[in-house]
Amino acid sequence: MDYIQIENAYINNLKNISIEIPKNKFIVITGISGSGKSSLAFDLIFEEGRKKYLQSIGMALDFGTDYYTNITGLSPTVAVKQNLIRQSNPRSTVGSKTGLLNKFCLLFANEGSYQDSESFSLANDDINPDIFSYLSPNGMCFDCAGTGKQFHIHMENIISSKTVTVEQVFQQIGSTKGYLNLLQRKYTAYFHEAFSNCPIEIQNELIYGVVDNYSGKTSYCIERVLHNRYLRNEDVQRFYSQEICESCNGYRICDEARMMKIANLHLGEIASMSLIKVKEFLDNYIEMNKLSAFGTELSRSLITTLNSLIHIKLGHLTMYREIPTLSGGELQRIFLYDHLESKLDSLIYVFDEPTSGLHESEKQEIIESLQSIKAHGNTVLIVSHDKKIIKAADHIIDVGTNAGDLGGEIVYQGSYSEFLNNRHSLTSKFLDYDMTKSFKKNKQKTKDTLSISNANRNNLKNISIEIPINRLVGIAGVSGSGKSTLISKTLVPLCKEQLKNSDFSNPNIKGMDKIQKIIEISQAPIGRKANSNPVTYIGLWDKIRELFAKQPQAVKEGLKAGDFSFNSNGACLSCKGSGVEDISIGYDIQFSKTCPECNGTRFNSKTLQVLYKKKILMMF
Repeated sequence: MDYIQIENAYINNLKNISIEIPKNKFIVITGISGSGKSSLAFDLIFEEGRKKYLQSIGMALDFGTDYYTNITGLSPTVAVKQNLIRQSNPRSTVGSKTGLLNKFCLLFANEGSYQDSESFSLANDDINPDIFSYLSPNGMCFDCAGTGKQFHIHMENIISSKTVTVEQVFQQIGSTKGYLNLLQRKYTAYFHEAFSNCPIEIQNELIYGVVDNYSGKTSYCIERVLHNRYLRNEDVQRFYSQEICESCNGYRICDEARMMKIANLHLGEIASMSLIKVKEFLDNYIEMNKLSAFGTELSRSLITTLNSLIHIKLGHLTMYREIPTLSGGELQRIFLYDHLESKLDSLIYVFDEPTSGLHESEKQEIIESLQSIKAHGNTVLIVSHDKKIIKAADHIIDVGTNAGDLGGEIVYQGSYSEFLNNRHSLTSKFLDYDMTKSFKKNKQKTKDTLSISNANRNNLKNISIEIPINRLVGIAGVSGSGKSTLISKTLVPLCKEQLKNSDFSNPNIKGMDKIQKIIEISQAPIGRKANSNPVTYIGLWDKIRELFAKQPQAVKEGLKAGDFSFNSNGACLSCKGSGVEDISIGYDIQFSKTCPECNGTRFNSKTLQVLYKKKILMMF
């Protein structure tokens, strides 16, 4: 079939839409936030495509309710969505994800030479490529477990005097009330004692924990608390800092691997260079040296991979760059590279804002890469607000007109030229609109500034800046130029530490006397639990729970405010308050369907019996 045909789709806020979507085209689904774009692209087309594929190969699973009358013309689907591909494993790097490091391990095993022949006498034929991998026990630096880093707990900042108790220590480092209760039950005899008076073995246990022989997990301890907060990018540098491993100098690999070199560089040094520099290095290496047939073929394969990554604007990254530190846009482009290399056809690819975080000068290469996926015989669906992406589309679908209940309808579908003339679409009105006309500029001068000097984290080269106070300030630059490093990794931590600790003094930041509070709004998910949502995050749900707890039926049943929470007493026992039931079929493939027990309401039956103005709790 030449079209994906959808009849009466009503998932989320889609209002029984029916639509024909041409296949083997570059299609952009646009519209304002909350209009239903993602519901159409991801919740319907992507989910139904993979369900039908799995059913076609004999997986007779119950995937729950179909939120449509009929869908035809679907092919197997692949989704590249920011919240689907977010990863947290710090051992996963750009080099390991793209396969570059594996190829370099092979290259060193075949073409490398030891610089210190007295230390190691292995012939190249005897070298296992694993010896160059930080992921292998044969190649990793054991002092840092292949991370290139070691963490240091600053106990002198945690325990300011000999009278500080165990309870105060854990309060100081940000332990939650729940964990403090657990700790008190486990260490009842020491909880209110001075930390310095505890037996040395108890002190070590409280600092470093005890590893469970069965699960391999470390017990609740100072290091665990601080490390978890560090991974959440919270400000803990006063108590817990990351330092370069002294044994491997941050290169992750063992002594023997660092002795083996190509053109006077070991693998750790090459993996710490930008991909652009690595490509230049390989070009020179091939030109200046006579390689074996295998080495020549491998080097050319590496250059092909590097060219692909550079083309999609990832040349600023290093092979050792950790995947969790990438922006959403960078991470999507890493996954985009996987699909560019696969050369598969007859698929439906669904992308989520692939140009997110890119400078205007960098977007054309991404568009060309997406078009090359279409050229292989695939259908490319892109959810985007980006003008360049919309303009490049073969076919545009505009969802709206507004968000939520005021959205969920197909406002327009067709070509870009006709889209500009559509008077019903909010999107088309702004495509040629000069946004600067909408804003009044405050030309009043300000003398107060917040200044940073000698910033040198990551790729920042000892830069100094002055930021005007009481102004809207934009930080611009191409991908990887250091914007996030300057603000999120340098300015914000310094400001937070200064505000938190009056004794803290850093000569590289000035103007803090004019700052009373700093609020960081990042792209990190809100809340710590999967069930978190905007209402629980801002505290409004607490007031709703209290309101329901005062209703006559609740008082009669003895229900308290906690019984109206989907995170505790009031939760449906089957889905644990999520409202959905997860179906796992292995290989990290997971589906969700509406919980059959609570029908997606999240609450147990007793909680749902209580009404306020004839409405159940879920209707709020």
